Order: sequence, then structure tokens, then C-alpha cells
Amino acid sequence: MIRFLCRRLLVLSPLLLGVSVFVFAVLRHGKTDPAMAYLRLSGLPPTESLLATTRESLGLNQPLWKQYLDWLSSALQGDLGLSYVTGNPALNEILYYLPATIELTMWAMAATIFISVPLGIAAALYKDRWPDHLTRIFAFSAVSMPSFWLGFLLVLLFSRHLDILPAMGRGGPEFLILPVFTLSFMSMGINIRLVRASMLEHMHSRSVIYARSRGLKKWRIIGQHVLRNAFIPVLTSMSMHFGELLGGAVIVENIFNWPGVGRYVVSAIYNHDYPVIQTFTLVTTLIFVFVNLLTDVLYARIDPRIRLGEGR
Repeated sequence: MIRFLCRRLLVLSPLLLGVSVFVFAVLRHGKTDPAMAYLRLSGLPPTESLLATTRESLGLNQPLWKQYLDWLSSALQGDLGLSYVTGNPALNEILYYLPATIELTMWAMAATIFISVPLGIAAALYKDRWPDHLTRIFAFSAVSMPSFWLGFLLVLLFSRHLDILPAMGRGGPEFLILPVFTLSFMSMGINIRLVRASMLEHMHSRSVIYARSRGLKKWRIIGQHVLRNAFIPVLTSMSMHFGELLGGAVIVENIFNWPGVGRYVVSAIYNHDYPVIQTFTLVTTLIFVFVNLLTDVLYARIDPRIRLGEGR
């Protein structure tokens, strides 16, 4: 286990390096001049002399590879640059807004698990019967409904017409209901179908047939043989859903005025605040890699046949 964790952590460094190179190159080759964006956000006139001075102070007059190496040297010391808008360290800005986004994402993940897993199990156990048909309708609706459209419909119904739930802001549990459901709705639909398919596949496996021949009770077979094995692909899906939910929070936070990092980064993109965009990308990549590492560790807990030290 320790060797496996060390190997995974070693992979983390080149991955973050590759992401940083890609994002740095894409931003620098954009149509907007960073020096022009900096002056606009500072409220200064973009004269030729000021543009030249700004490019020199930001290091934009250097070759691209030199700009990246300078940025990387500072990043390794914890300095990811200053926001063009506020003048504060970009990392501090991201970390200030990140807890609200993590809260929203974790609740959306919990809603996905506690709603989709029981429905997927029920659909598999009652295949081609009314519970299966109802979950099919639910799953089809979930994957067909864009999150921004669902969010507007929920606000219109529950906030404007019924006036029972708040439409915007962050506060008590009632503020979480609409954004959490909006964010997790599509993931629920995908996961319901995956749980159902995985359950049906393992319900006809050889181990289940042997268990039935030994006279084990139905629910014991489902709990010990079907669910345990069926949750391997589901666990993989959930780790991918976390990244999907984290990215989807960018849209949902703007709909519900949720004070998270997604809403802040949309503003940074609009203002061409490159240090903030780069920092956000690296932080979210780090979170996603950590979640996948945790998923690999959970594999071994669910299925001891998986050898973490081999072929991984």
C-alpha cells in the first residue's frame, strides 16, 4: 500500500507540470494582450509607453519559455502570481472562495449517492417492472436536462411561484436544496443506469449461481456477492462524477449566486485575470487527482483481489 501511494504521488508532479505548461501556453496565445487587460483593470490608459512598461514589469517582453520558467520558479515557492483585479495573491483568492464550492460539491455528491444507488438497485431487482420503468424515466430526464435550464425552472417554481425556498445566496440548509439538486441531477441519472447495469451483470455471475446452489438467502447473496462486486465500476464512476460536479459548480454558482470559486473564476475569465485562471486550473487538477487516488485505495477495501502494487 505504501509503495502504491508513493508511486501515485510521483505521477502527480509531471501531471501538474503538464497541465501548467498547457494552460500557460493557451493563455499566452490568446487574442487578449495580458498587459492590455492589466491596464484596463487598473483603470489606466493603454498608451504605448504604459504598455511597454507593463509588459516589462510582468515579464511579457521575455520569450515564452523564459516567462514560464520564471513563473514556475515562483510557483514552486508558493507564489502563483497576483490577481490583476485585486492585486492579492491568486492562491489566497482561490482558497478564500474554495470552501463554499467544496461544500456545494460534497452535498451534491452525497445526493447523487443516496438517491441514485437505491434507485439503481431497485431497478435491477425489479427489472422490467414498474420500479424499473420509473427509474428509466427519471434517468432519461436527468441526462437530457441541461443544468442551467433546470436551475432556472427550479427557481421559477419553488422561489417565485411557491415562495418556499430561497433562490440565491448561502446560508442554512434551505439554501442548499435547489443548487445541490440542480448540480447533482445529471449525475444521478447516469449513476442509476450504471448501478442497474452492474447489478444485473453480477446477479448472473458464477459466484452468485454457486451461492444459490448452497441455499443462501436472496438478500444475503445480494449483499455479499452482488453489491460488493457491482460497486467496483460504480466507485470509478463516482470519482469521475466528483470532477464533473466540481466543474458544473461554475454554472450552478452563477445561477444561484453561490459565493464559490466557480462564480469567482467566471469573473476572472471575463476580466482576463490570467494568474487567477492558472491557479484555479492547478488547484482543481490537484483535487481531482487526490480524489482518484482515494478511489484507487478504496478499490482494495472493496475487492481484495485487486493488487495495488501490480499493473497499476
